[in-house]
Amino acid sequence: MIKPVADYILIEPIEKDGALIMPETSKEVPTEGKVVSMGMKLSLSINPTDRGFPTVLNEGDVVIYKKWEGTEVEDKGKKYILIQEEHILATKE
Repeated sequence: MIKPVADYILIEPIEKDGALIMPETSKEVPTEGKVVSMGMKLSLSINPTDRGFPTVLNEGDVVIYKKWEGTEVEDKGKKYILIQEEHILATKE
């Protein structure tokens, strides 16, 4: 299992059945995924020189994140995204 470090979060992307058509002027299409694992559970995105503050995310949360951010990784045949918390836009209930 992949265990993120620092403020990185391991996300399992959620596949959508239908395609989303966006205008050409749109540069990013947010994507959804499920939080699988987290690093030190501190957000460092506000001030990298600070010690950070506790994250509001939990393992199992469904999040919306920027499509072109993060690094694709694979573990035991499953694809994941390793992304910093600052690139997560929202949680979904």
